[in-house]
Amino acid sequence: TVRVKKAAIPKVEPRSPRAEVDPGRMPLALIHFVVTNQGNVRGGFELEASAPEGWRISPHRKRVDLSPGESEEVSIGLIIPEGVPPGVGEVILQASAKGYEARAVVKVTVLPH
Repeated sequence: TVRVKKAAIPKVEPRSPRAEVDPGRMPLALIHFVVTNQGNVRGGFELEASAPEGWRISPHRKRVDLSPGESEEVSIGLIIPEGVPPGVGEVILQASAKGYEARAVVKVTVLPH
């Protein structure tokens, strides 16, 4: 007997693996991810975004509901306040549903200002 487990399984991919922000010119950047349901049933995925200390994430969607094989873009607004030193940090989007998790990382370069 073969049992097929019914589950909504998330996959998260960045639209681009890298981004740049120049706090002196434009302190806001949109970071785009694609969330896909790789499972075999419709499911809701809880979304959580994170960034380095001192960086701010603007309010974003906290959940997406997707049918099997369906994808949806989720955009994260990233604000780099003046005074943040130049360097590279990571913005992470995690999607989870009933024991399944996926995450993707975008490396963000803060340019000197």
